[in-house]
Amino acid sequence: MKTEKMSVRDFIKLSEDIDVYDNYTGELGIAFCGPMLLTEEGEKEFGKILDFEIEITRDYHYGDVAIIDVDSPDEKTREKNLKLAIRFFNSLAGYCDDEDYEKWFIEGE
Repeated sequence: MKTEKMSVRDFIKLSEDIDVYDNYTGELGIAFCGPMLLTEEGEKEFGKILDFEIEITRDYHYGDVAIIDVDSPDEKTREKNLKLAIRFFNSLAGYCDDEDYEKWFIEGE
């Protein structure tokens, strides 16, 4: 088993098809297909989450998974971070209005 840690900003630039979960409740569970880039509007909308740490675990037997760290000593902050992570990764997957998707994201090559 091999792990890699990086910021969400770096993670979304990777050419990866991987499931993403959170380290708090496990409520986030969605596939990420990268690379993706953010527009200027996307940076404004989701800027805070881009600095969160994400850990990719690569396991030959069980597959690859990415876990975003939304933890904080303060429960309200954890909840807020979790909601932002869910909104961000769901939006990246296209679970948002088409107008917003086009305003926030650029699909990488």
